[in-house]
Amino acid sequence: MVTAALVVGALFYLTAVTWNDVPVTAAENRSSESDPVATLKAMSDGFAQVAEKVLPSVVRIKMTRVIPERRLRRQRFGPFGFDLPVPEIRQRAQEGQGSGFIISEDGYILTNNHVVAKADALKVIIPGVGEYSVDKEDVRTDPLTELAIIKIDATGLPAIDLGDSDKLRVGEWVLAIGNPLGQEQTVSAGIISALGRNPHIIEDGQAYENLIQTDAAINMGNSGGPLVNLEGEVVGVNFAIMTPNRFSPGSVGIAFSVPINTAKEIMESLISTGKVERGYLGVGIRTLDPNLAEVYAARSGVKGLKGAIVMSVEEDSPADEAGLQVEDIITEYNGKKVESDSQLKWEVGRTQPGSRVRLAVLRDGEEKRLNARIGELESRGAILVSQTEDKEAVDLGIDVRQVTEELAEFARLDEAKGLEVTSVEVGTLAHFAGLERDDIILEVEWKPVNSIRDLNRALRGAPAGRPAHFRILRPGRNQYQLMFLAVPLG
Repeated sequence: MVTAALVVGALFYLTAVTWNDVPVTAAENRSSESDPVATLKAMSDGFAQVAEKVLPSVVRIKMTRVIPERRLRRQRFGPFGFDLPVPEIRQRAQEGQGSGFIISEDGYILTNNHVVAKADALKVIIPGVGEYSVDKEDVRTDPLTELAIIKIDATGLPAIDLGDSDKLRVGEWVLAIGNPLGQEQTVSAGIISALGRNPHIIEDGQAYENLIQTDAAINMGNSGGPLVNLEGEVVGVNFAIMTPNRFSPGSVGIAFSVPINTAKEIMESLISTGKVERGYLGVGIRTLDPNLAEVYAARSGVKGLKGAIVMSVEEDSPADEAGLQVEDIITEYNGKKVESDSQLKWEVGRTQPGSRVRLAVLRDGEEKRLNARIGELESRGAILVSQTEDKEAVDLGIDVRQVTEELAEFARLDEAKGLEVTSVEVGTLAHFAGLERDDIILEVEWKPVNSIRDLNRALRGAPAGRPAHFRILRPGRNQYQLMFLAVPLG
């Protein structure tokens, strides 16, 4: 049995060809048809033309991250010279690099979120042009799509052309360009292996879906680089690879990219407002598989039934207020046919919060029309909070999600409440305070926290100059144990 592992980005390795320019006569065409070598040469020339067109727009991104390390050193005490271990914290610099590409002449660059998100210092290197230092305020990220925008102080840059990922076809030739393992401006060729992939890539509780799969060689350092078609247009942002195991994270011909049409909407929001607002409906859904579709089709008489079946409805959510029920089959969203759960999630996410939408659902064999007012999705990811408006944000270095009914039952809670810690970044305030993955945060500053908004509000209200009081549950050998922690905020 072969075990597969997904490697997102692989940053740290401590870190139709356009032939218009070359007229082809009928005689030459007949010659190439009868001469396989001539055909291959023409194809090779096509790849070279594309590479020459896009390479000037591809950049290298160097990141440096300062990591606190707790160590013990021996120190002599007293007149008799007793040596005792004394804890100390030292700073260690970790370096890594990734890729990106220029999307505007005035210095905007698109890359992956994980290339820049935890960097303390960033530099962008444009081969043949120069090296640019990047301030933190010039970096804007969207963890939900794994995309980020960097702004550098430059003009007259060679912006790359953006294509239309909706027009991609399986089997189409593409080139992947980036800086794998420090090898600047490397080009590899492959085809589109599949579209709309949901490969169960999960980082910090966030699943990435609707990805492009390619067999073009992508390795550590390719993260954030472009996937281009034979017109020299970007169709995807290289993002992750699949490997046999995590101990050999090299290319085996299975790589994933974020579609450029997804990136277009995200980057426009990041550039104009610095954030991405997403719609929220409040339902748990799954794609109606062929077997279920056959059962429901027989009951309703609808042939070729497709859609997303509702598995759960959150209380007081837009879906609840609209009247959606468990086992409803959502077949249309605002006039668009629903083919899968990932498509519906994307459509809801791109809907402006506060907008009214029309839903077509199949319930008990009958079609119903519902109206819903879309809410705003709370962002997930590392919690950044400020004690006051004019103070620098404090990065606790944790990722959290709401406690599910299943976890609440397992932890013997009387109801689903609190926030589950899904990851704790080593060397952060939360780590040194003793917070651990799988802890359940029940209260902060003696206030219940059942959402990220609750947590942010409680942390903002914490008195300056002392740690914040956390009431948590921690999994033990046989049951969860109540604990109290003091977490410094700066």
